[in-house]
Amino acid sequence: MQFQKQAFRHDPDNGIHGDCWRTAIACVLGLDRDEVPHTHSAEPGELSGTINGFIESRGLSLFSIYIDGSLTVKEALIEASKFQTHPFMFIGESRTGTNHVVIAQDGEIIHDPSQVDSGIIGPTIEDGVYIAEWLIYHPARLSA
Repeated sequence: MQFQKQAFRHDPDNGIHGDCWRTAIACVLGLDRDEVPHTHSAEPGELSGTINGFIESRGLSLFSIYIDGSLTVKEALIEASKFQTHPFMFIGESRTGTNHVVIAQDGEIIHDPSQVDSGIIGPTIEDGVYIAEWLIYHPARLSA
């Protein structure tokens, strides 16, 4: 694992889309953040490539679970850790009022890619759940 910080803080009013998810993926895979495509280009709303395609090209799949949003952050982290002992990406609302991705393991947040360590304070804003995601090896997905 290679811990690093995201390049862009989320500021959609100024056309900047945060890149915590791609940074968390890079950290878990031990890659430089810039090796993972950002979901948005310099132009607001214009996709610059897909993280899913990037993940699949490496023989991996994204496995996600949704965790009850009525739990505390700590309870949700412990619940997610019951599924797998490997590090995972944990998604919820940050202190800055946006959805955010951190890296967790064994019921603890082990790294926050935010430039300001915004953390997770509650469930996702839109859906009211926590999301835990693992990158799992799936050799049938390897590109030719």
